[in-house]
Amino acid sequence: MAIYRDRWCGHLKVLLVKLSSLGDVVHTLAALTDLQSACPEVQIDWAVEEGLVDIAEAHPAVNEVIQVAIRRWRNSWVRCRGEIIKLRQRLRSNQYDLVVDAQGLYKSALVSKLASASVYGLDGSSSREPLSRLFYSKTFKVAKSAHAVERTRRLFALIFDYSISSLPLDYGLGKRPLVEQLPVVVTGANPGRPELLFFHGTTWASKHWPEVRWHELIELATTAGYTVQLPHGNDQERDRATALCADFEQAKVLPREGIAGLMRRLRQCAGVVSVDTGLGHLAVALDVPLVGIYGSTNTALTGPYGGRQQLLAGDNLACIPCLKRHCQYTNPPDNNRIYPPCYTDVTAARVFNQLLSLMPEPST
Repeated sequence: MAIYRDRWCGHLKVLLVKLSSLGDVVHTLAALTDLQSACPEVQIDWAVEEGLVDIAEAHPAVNEVIQVAIRRWRNSWVRCRGEIIKLRQRLRSNQYDLVVDAQGLYKSALVSKLASASVYGLDGSSSREPLSRLFYSKTFKVAKSAHAVERTRRLFALIFDYSISSLPLDYGLGKRPLVEQLPVVVTGANPGRPELLFFHGTTWASKHWPEVRWHELIELATTAGYTVQLPHGNDQERDRATALCADFEQAKVLPREGIAGLMRRLRQCAGVVSVDTGLGHLAVALDVPLVGIYGSTNTALTGPYGGRQQLLAGDNLACIPCLKRHCQYTNPPDNNRIYPPCYTDVTAARVFNQLLSLMPEPST
């Protein structure tokens, strides 16, 4: 039995628990927009990892963001015991009517229980860690075959008893007016050149688009009159970005900055090319034209969703998508110089032409 509207859609105080990762946090934003539209009196606080606070704060439906640091705490639970106690005290003092665990993991279930309120979440057949259901007061079944964005939207709709059939997909971060979608005057050393962001960094080795392809793409973009910006999140990504930019005056390595800084850059850039990384999801949520490059992972379930985006994946191998961190081929088939070989058909020209088709023409 669902929670009935006349009971819950008053001044209900709800804690949302969706801790990480960046892509998963972005996937939750549309469900918050739905809830705000269907039940505008509901007050939502969000418990999220400390490095992702800026995304949660950007959604207008969020009343308060509560920082959680499990990634840091797990290195020394004893040393961080004081922070955990303070988190529990804060959650309980807020006196939530309901907790929604939208993640379905042991860690999110544990944080949910700290609030000392009824916890609602996915049932054992719907979550990634089925035993997390043991922490919940009530569970709901949501098909695993749906995209992660739709799964979260459906979970919220079941809990709060409304329909999403007439609600448009909206991440809640605002649409950019057409005149702002392709800036042609930028500050700094490159006036008059619209900027592109290339998200080259990711976690799995199998997700990396070959560097030779990035080099070819930067050449195409800079020759066409764009400035290319490459961010980095660690030393290895910085070194790769530096090497890729070395041959191009109009390609720059960005200083390392947090999510808030990248969000500002995304709002100002003309378009994005991204491998499978959470920043690609963020670009789509901010309504930025995006071409996503995929090989080992499944775009149907967790790829960027909605917005002005096109996802490109190879189909030259039967193992695509393999869902493995490392490519199974120790040597590329047919002595192919592209590795992993699932990116053989995802050429720089194909990526750049697709990006051009998504972006409006620059004004003169």
